[in-house]
Amino acid sequence: MNVQKLLIIGNGFDLQCGLPSTFKDFIDNSVTKQKEKKFISQIADLKDKKADEIIGYLKLESMKTD
Repeated sequence: MNVQKLLIIGNGFDLQCGLPSTFKDFIDNSVTKQKEKKFISQIADLKDKKADEIIGYLKLESMKTD
């Protein structure tokens, strides 16, 4: 069976209860999660880069004292 259409039926009870369940809420949440993942990835990259710089600096300093 090849389904081509999606039919969404709702009675509005969730919205009446104040739940963030509109299509806009879903999209906003998805975009926010994507931004969070990108931010976390950028922080991890920066952390790795800084760690490499610190290790390199410490190696240079240890050569000076030898």
